[in-house]
Amino acid sequence: MRKFATAILERPSLADSNERLHALTALARTEEDIAKALEYVEQGRRSTDKKKVSNVTWDLMELSFHFVNHNGPKRCG
Repeated sequence: MRKFATAILERPSLADSNERLHALTALARTEEDIAKALEYVEQGRRSTDKKKVSNVTWDLMELSFHFVNHNGPKRCG
């Protein structure tokens, strides 16, 4: 699945397609390296901005990655 998703990202003809957004979602969700996963999220966010579509899905995905990886603000006390 990751090979297929990566192949979609490499095709210029699919640069502005919904398939690209699905590929970025799949890669972000299956990436073990949080930094790389967040790069996919940012690419997805930029793609939806280009399409003038809400990027709330990407924002929520990023938030969930930070939550799972305990990257939130530290509590005092």
